[in-house]
Order: sequence, then C-alpha cells, then structure tokens
Amino acid sequence: MRIVFCGTPAFAVPTLKAILADRSHTVVAVITQPDRPRGRGQEVSFSAVKETALEAGIPVRQPVKIRAPEARELLQSFEPECFVIIAYGQIIPAGLLPLSRCGWINLHASLLPKYRGAAPINWAIANGETKTGLTTMRIDAGMDTGDMLLQEEIEILPAETAPELAARMAEAGAKLMIETLRGLPDSMVTPKKQNDDLATYAPLLKKEDGRIDWERNAREIFNRMRGFEPWPGAYTTFRGKTCQVRGEPATREQAPATPGTLLLEDGELQIACGDATVLRVLTVKLEGRAEVTAQEFVNGARLAKEERFGKSYIARDPALRHTRLLPLFFVVQAVRNRHTDWSSLLMINFGPAKKDGRRSVGTKDVICLAWRMASCGVVCAQLVVAPAGWAAAEDSAASRTDGAVSTEATTGSGSTSAALDAKKVVNDPVLKVMQAELSRASTELGKTDQAPYYLSYTVYDQDYVVLVGAYGSLLTDAAAKRRQADVTMRVGTHALDNTHGQSRASGVTSGSLPLSDDQDAIGRVLWELTDREYKRAVPSLMNVRTNTAVRAEEEDKSPDFSKEASATHIGEAKLPVTLDRATWEGEIKRLSAIFRRYPDVYFGSVMLQVQNSNARMVNSEGSAVVSPSASTRLIMEAQTRADDGMELLRVETFQAPTAKGLPAESELSAKIEKMAADLKALRAAPVAEPYDGPALLSGRAAAVFFHEVLGHRLEGHRQRDEEEGQTFTKMVGQEVLPKFLSVTDDPTTKQIGDVKLSGSYDFDNEGTPAQRVDVIENGVLKNFLMSRMPIKNFGVSNGHGRNQPGLMPTGRQGNLIVTSSQTIPEKEMRQKLIDEVKKQGKPYGLYFDDIQGGFTLTTRSLPQAFQVLPVIVYKVYVDGRPDELVRGVDIVGTPLAALTRIVATGDQEHVFNGICGAESGSVPVAAVAPAIIFSEMEVQKRAHAHERPPILPPPGFEDAAPAVAAQSVAPVAGSGARP
Repeated sequence: MRIVFCGTPAFAVPTLKAILADRSHTVVAVITQPDRPRGRGQEVSFSAVKETALEAGIPVRQPVKIRAPEARELLQSFEPECFVIIAYGQIIPAGLLPLSRCGWINLHASLLPKYRGAAPINWAIANGETKTGLTTMRIDAGMDTGDMLLQEEIEILPAETAPELAARMAEAGAKLMIETLRGLPDSMVTPKKQNDDLATYAPLLKKEDGRIDWERNAREIFNRMRGFEPWPGAYTTFRGKTCQVRGEPATREQAPATPGTLLLEDGELQIACGDATVLRVLTVKLEGRAEVTAQEFVNGARLAKEERFGKSYIARDPALRHTRLLPLFFVVQAVRNRHTDWSSLLMINFGPAKKDGRRSVGTKDVICLAWRMASCGVVCAQLVVAPAGWAAAEDSAASRTDGAVSTEATTGSGSTSAALDAKKVVNDPVLKVMQAELSRASTELGKTDQAPYYLSYTVYDQDYVVLVGAYGSLLTDAAAKRRQADVTMRVGTHALDNTHGQSRASGVTSGSLPLSDDQDAIGRVLWELTDREYKRAVPSLMNVRTNTAVRAEEEDKSPDFSKEASATHIGEAKLPVTLDRATWEGEIKRLSAIFRRYPDVYFGSVMLQVQNSNARMVNSEGSAVVSPSASTRLIMEAQTRADDGMELLRVETFQAPTAKGLPAESELSAKIEKMAADLKALRAAPVAEPYDGPALLSGRAAAVFFHEVLGHRLEGHRQRDEEEGQTFTKMVGQEVLPKFLSVTDDPTTKQIGDVKLSGSYDFDNEGTPAQRVDVIENGVLKNFLMSRMPIKNFGVSNGHGRNQPGLMPTGRQGNLIVTSSQTIPEKEMRQKLIDEVKKQGKPYGLYFDDIQGGFTLTTRSLPQAFQVLPVIVYKVYVDGRPDELVRGVDIVGTPLAALTRIVATGDQEHVFNGICGAESGSVPVAAVAPAIIFSEMEVQKRAHAHERPPILPPPGFEDAAPAVAAQSVAPVAGSGARP
C-alpha cells in the first residue's frame, strides 16, 4: 500500500522502520511536527521521526496546522491508500478522514477504551496499573473513540518508568501495526466498536501534575514518580526552592510524623507519607543545582528537627501561598496609591490581621516579599513605570509617525499621507496598545544586563468563511475569527544575536490575543508574551556565543540582522467577510452535484475559502505598518482510480480578492465537466515509460517548474546556511539561464492581464517596503530574494522577508516572473517541439499541459534534485500520429542541468497562483512564465497503489456496465487529444 506516515517522537520510529522494511508497503511521505527548539540551549533539532525519514530518503513535510486548507492539498498530492498515525501531536480534523481508502490507522498505547487521550503510558503507571497494552484503531471524529482493529496486552514491571515502558511498547507496537496493515486490504482484520461506558481518560500532562502530595501513601507517590518521568517529574519545595525527588517505598510501615517530614533512620533519608507509610529518598535535585544522592543532600542541608518538604515560606494566608501574582498586585497598588512607605505597604498586603483588623509584619514576611519580587524580576519593574510608559507611548506615537514621513516620501506618499497615517494610528486601539507596550518593554528591558537591541510586535486579525460541498450537499459550513500576536526579539548585536544559525526560532514567541479591542486585556497578553520571549532569547544568545567560540569559523560572516530605515504605512482595514452565504451555498451544491453524473469520479468536492486579514506591525526602530489583505479561493477537486490501482487527480483552483472576482457559475460548470472528461481519459490512458528527451511545458506548467526548481534556490537565507546546497551562492555574475531569459520577483505587480497575482503585497512581514528585484538579467545571476538576514555581498533587505504567524521571516518568493527576449508564437510551439524531436532522432516528445505541484530538495544532506508532478501529459509523435495521453510520470532532475536546456519560449504569459510552504511557513505566491521547450527532460515512473476500483457501481448506475468491463477496453490513441 501507498502509506503516508504521521508521527513525531521516538515512540513512532520502530513502526516507521518496520513499514519501510516491509516490501508490501511504500511510504510515500512522512508528516511530522515543525522543528522546535529543545533543551536549555533552545537548539532547533529534528524530531526522531524526521531524522529516520531523512536517513531513508523519504520526503518529509511539516505543516504548522494539519487542519489548514493547504495541508489537505498536500496530503492529497501523495495519493495515499492509508495513513498511519502514531503520536503525531495534532488532532486530525474530520474533513481529512476520507482522504484514503483504508482511512487513518492509529497505534494507541493502551487497551482501549481505557486511557483515551494524550498520555496513556504515563497515567497507567501513575495510577498503579500492573498491565496495559496496545490497540490499533481507525481514527474517527472523537478522541480515541474509533473502531478497534487489533490489541496486545503488555505487563508493567514493578519499578518500570514511563520511558522504559514506552520503549518496550514501541517495539511491540511496530509488530502489531504490520499485522494490522497486512489484514486490512482483504478484510482479515475485523473492526470492533468500543464500549464507551468503560472509557477512562489520560489527559495531557501538566506541570502541576508532578507536584508531590505527601498526604498520599508512599506507593502512590512512587507510582507517580515513575509515571511522570522525565517530565514533569516529581517535585516539591524545600526552604522556598523547588526540588526534584526520586525515591521508593520503604519497608517500614509506621511514620511517627506529619506527611512531608524528613526523617533520618539508620543513615537513610526518608519522608513521612500518608497512610502511615514512608518513602526512602534516593536522589534530590535542588533548583539550579546538580542532582545529588540522599546522603549528599543531608550533608549539605543540615536539616533542622521536623523539617518538611513542601512547607510554604511564602505567605501566612493559605489562600495566597501559591499565587505568583502577589508582587504584581502589590506594585500596582503602590503605583495607584502613590505609596513611598514600603513598610506600610507590607503591613497592608502581608501582615497577619489582628482583632481590630490591622496587620503586623515580621521579618519572615519581608523575606517572603523579597523572594517573590525577585521571582518576577523585570515584570515588577515594568508595572512600576507603567503609567509613565503609557503616557510616553501615547505622546511618542504621533512623533514616530511624523518622523517616518521621509520614508514615505521616498515612495511618493508625501507628508499629507503621513499625517493621515498618524491619525489612523491614534484611532486604532489595537495599534495604540501595541505601541504603548513596545515603548514600555523597550525602556525597561533596556535596563537589564542583556538588553534587546530590537523588539517588534505583530498582530494578525483573521476573519474567514469555509464552505465545502460534495455531490450536491454541504460537508462544511464554518466561519471563525482569530487574533494572534508574534513578539520578535533580538538580544546581542546586529552582528551576532540570539537568532544566529540554528537558533533562529528563538527570535519569536507567539500566542492568541483577545478578539475584542480591550486595550488592558491585549496589553496584558503582550506583556506575558514579551516576558516569555525575553527568557527564551537570552539563554539562546549564551548558547550562540559558546557555539561560535568553539566551532570552526563560518564562511559567511555577515551580520545576523540588517539595519533598515523605519517606515509608516497604514492601509485601509478590510471589513469583516461579507459573503452572501445562502447564494454561495446554493452554487457550491449545484457545482458539486455535477460530479454525480460521472460514475468514474470516486470523490468530487468544491471548496470556497474567503478570508480577510489585517496585520499590524510596530518595532523599536519606529516603524508602524498595517497591511490589510483579502483573498478568496475556490478549489474544485476530483479523483478516480485506474484499473491498475493508480490514483488519478484533477484540481482546478481560482483566486480573487473577493468572491465577486471568481468565474461565473457557467464557466465553473464547464471546468468540472472538463475535469470529469480528463479523468475518464486518464483511466484509459497507458502508463508512460521512463524518458529522456525533448519536452514542451505549457505556460502554467512552466510557471510551477520555475517556482520549484529555480525560485527556492534564489531565496537569500539559502546562500548563507551551511546546511544548504547553495546551488547559486557563488554564481553571481555568471550565466545560469540561456541569455534570452530574465527573471524578476515583483510583489508590487498586482496582476498580469486580467489575472490577479496572489504573491502581491506592499510591505513584507519585517516592515520593509516590497521591491521589484531583477534576480537574473539576460541569463546572468544578479541578486537574491532578501529578508533582513544579510548574506555576503548583500547586506540589506529588498522586501522579501515573509512568514506565516508564529515563525521567523526568511527571504521568500512573491511574484516570480520569467520573461524572454526570444519568443515564437505559442501556436507554433508544438511544431518546434517536433522539430527538436526529429533533430535528436527520437520517436516522440512529451507535452506537459498541467502540473499539480512539486517539491525541491535544497539541503546538502540530500540530493540537489527536484520532482515535479504532472497530471496531463501527452506523447507528441513525429510520424503524424495523434497526440497520445499518458499517465503516471514525474519530472525529475537537477537544477543546474535542467535550466541550461531551454531552447525556446512562447510569446504569451501564463499565471500560476498557489500557496508555498517552507521554513517560514505557508505564504501565498504566484509564478508567471511563457510556454517553454527543453532540449532534454527526464521523467520517471510514478509510484502508485494497486488497489482495484470500486466493485459496486455508484448509486444510480446499477444498470450501467460493471466497472470491471473497462478492463477489456483498449486505450484509443488520441482519445486524450488536448484542446
């Protein structure tokens, strides 16, 4: 079977390896979580599953959100027969479940229906279970509620920890999954419904789960220590500090002390627990110190009589013991009441009440306050200066806007525009609080030892509607709003900061913001995200400096961040989506109903996505940029299966700023009819053989080709990263394309002809104005697509720093436009291809009419190759025979070879609009190119499944000829002749 494997941690690796070793299956792709910083140094590292997949040469994709529309397109492009999912880390939405014949098969680490949820191994041990097990199941819309397939019981050893048990279960699970997959195609495995009445749950672990409750008996505490290893661990407090404790139940049964009391018995450190039991301590790790044995801890601690673990030294009022917000309220009260007498404030907040209602303060209360204030650090200082900071921010907002007039003037906006922008800034409550918090944070963090030299806030508002229809009915009818904030911080200097090299992810922290314009609520979240990002950035800088000192010198010594002029641009905010839902629901039902006429279309859908967005960005350099956008996409998709089991797909996508810009219903209906006809022809078409020779790409196919093969290798950051292949890094000034070809990337171009370009924008995500970049002139490489990450000989941004929310910007494509100074009329291209084929003595050439997508490999650890996925391909014969439609081929090759074999171009521009995924996430792009003839292009056979088409005809076609009859019909030459 063709399998897409979804998983992330080491637990999933044995199963992936087992499937790869089984010749009856082909893993066509691995889906795993995005790379994230891990450990104290916050180094970005690959997941265990990704490392395994890369070693095996399997394509890896890392969608940020599996429920995003582009993720569905990605998954469909692999044409899977089955999804295998193990500890992937995201919930699979119901809309993705029908994407494969065998569904989504999950390996769950419990004997379902017990321990449904995210942490079944941990909770089974923590709850004292002596046995657990494994279950393979089909995922449905619930949380681990799908039909069970196979189960295997596993014994839990008496002292076994969660990592130890997980390792054993991972190996056993691999065998169980292989057995399940072998039984699926022939229905040898019978699904069994779960008994919901017997269900128990294993929720996601939280930090507080690890806090030891000494009122529990020693066996229960020991079980939780085993179950919560390595995270959140088992921890308590000792003299006001957090400490990790490891131990085991002691043989002594009676504890003559309060639970939590430390006891020294026969040279051993023991702890009194609930139910008159005792825990023998093995190791202790105090916060900020190394782990030591119990004896070492006793020697250093000098224990007092009846000293206890878990005793609070924070506040006398039990209701206040565990709140971390005491100093915040304390300082706010100081600011509001203008207090200067700190002893009176201590009395008000912490003194124990006397009979007359007054409070008194002792030494321990002062220590308590000091400790708590230290734990909050900068946060308290920020609150102290908040009123002054807010006022200063309000006063400076207009001055910063006025000060940016010169930047706008260079782009032709003039002072009048800047004055209008200043007014918009004042009237935008969200932008106002962003600037206020930015000013406050910059001022106060500037007083720290490691002050940020750059800080920015970006807030994304998104308002969208999604309608999906199939066979005349709606599958999805959803509308939602969301608001997300990115806090970007750079600590160090422009030359070397916390984002250097593989630590780039440490530069941004993201979170959800309140949907209302409540400035206090928004400010509070921005404050929390800023604090979190600072605590992430500073350790990362330390790690960067260490690595820079001990590692070999880098070839490119460019700074980590460029210095750019500030800018102010306040675009007109888009109104919330105003879609005539009733009208479009009717149209989607009618369009999707057309697929019911075609028995060979096994799945057909029509999806409408309407989104209005507004991105606000302010930074410590004085920029304020508001970039509204609106987009509407209509995606029509149809699938079928050839008699040899090959999955066949046709997709048509239309894009416009609003739904009014989409084609008329009559035009869309005609497209669906054409898609159905194409699929029928493809089912009858022969499978193409491997080929190397002349080929013609239609304009749209050529646009996709240039985006994948050339565009990604022109992105600036790829020239600096020493893990990248750096195909063109040292070729500036050299010829990389034929002299008649030039390539620009111009986000400022809004449309070509009557087609809107989806890669257009006014300012990039770093607040830099979009610019036209002449990347290749007359075949000679001149420039790269630059963000604010400089590279050797290219020190500033050219407005191509792009990202999706939550990720750091990198240089990305916008509108990649290929032009030619040596064209021939497009209607003569076919004859030009035939002439080239005759010249080489080949029997035929290939014409690629449509391409569904592709991917390219740019890292050094993998071959510098590309793979483009055509859907409509014809053999063009030189002996006068009609063009013959073929299927099952992929364009493959290496860029340096392929790009030099272009011999002719057409005279018309064609547009491809789409969504591109890379390190900085998914961004809208466009590519424009003429039709192109290659003197040589290589294709290979596409891997495919071997499942038979449906045995039964679809409803309404019972009297039609059975599907198997199609097997006896020979393909008709020329039946797929292109229009």
